[in-house]
Amino acid sequence: MNMLEVMYKIGAGIHRNLYELNILQKVRLPVPLIGVGNLSFGGSGKTLIVQTIAEKLMADGKRVGVVCRSYGAEPGPHILSADNCDPYVVGDEAAMLWGDGRRMAVASGMDKTIAAQMLVERHPDLDIILVDDAFQHHRLHQDLRIIIWPNPGATLRDFHSAADRADILLVPNGLRSPRPEDRTLYFVKEIVGMEGLKKSGEVLPPSTIPPSILVMAGLGPESNFFEHVRNWLGGKGEGARQMCLPDHVDYRRPDVQAKLLSAAAGCDAVLTTAKDAVKLARPCLPAGRLAIPLPPIYVVRVRIRFLTNELLLWNGISDVVKDRSGPDGRG
Repeated sequence: MNMLEVMYKIGAGIHRNLYELNILQKVRLPVPLIGVGNLSFGGSGKTLIVQTIAEKLMADGKRVGVVCRSYGAEPGPHILSADNCDPYVVGDEAAMLWGDGRRMAVASGMDKTIAAQMLVERHPDLDIILVDDAFQHHRLHQDLRIIIWPNPGATLRDFHSAADRADILLVPNGLRSPRPEDRTLYFVKEIVGMEGLKKSGEVLPPSTIPPSILVMAGLGPESNFFEHVRNWLGGKGEGARQMCLPDHVDYRRPDVQAKLLSAAAGCDAVLTTAKDAVKLARPCLPAGRLAIPLPPIYVVRVRIRFLTNELLLWNGISDVVKDRSGPDGRG
């Protein structure tokens, strides 16, 4: 543990206590709000958890809104629409959530409280709002707090003890939970296939992948994307090239494009994440595409599968919605 990490965690604790002691006031929205977060610096699967919960709620007929920070983009706030979904403006995570065929209501910005308030103003009929990366965002009142337990050795931005404040604890399969087994929700991230960048809707198995491939992505420090892809590819994964870029990387930069062109030389295909794909498909260049020749790009589709005590999550969400609803089912 380095001194910077220690100071960051102390600062996070002081900031949290200021709100818990009511020295600083929280903002409470008229819509039930669920926060999903973690203790570490990215890559744990928060956005994928948010996406999984949102899809389930929408399948149940709920009107869902999502708020996330506009990392690597303009400060905002932004309300996403067909005319405002550029990942270099609204953020790659927001663009991925809004534009992946789901069309949930999405807001982004550097200040998630202001973005959430704007989302409610623009979409007053929402039943519930999910906030991505919310555990350290104390200004916004959260009716249910969900946290992902970090991998061993992860760089932390909060103390492990802060997880005691979470209502739901999600633990990656294989890790030891700090809570009793009946109060822990274990999960895994699974690759279900890959899809062309133009999103034909056809999810392809690993057997369709050509022999020479580049696996590349901009990732947070706790991500195990490359390991997952290598295991999914089986024998083909052994010879795959690998290129790890900074999280929220800007593919418009000439130096990034030069590195990508060099890494992809001689490859028959490129595999990447859904978050990177929105920037490769819409990089805001005059031609509407990358300014360099690349082999076909495929998006690796990943899902969350809950292994134990899944009802802890869905019952917790259901209770929050009921508690915040009036006689007609609205808040």
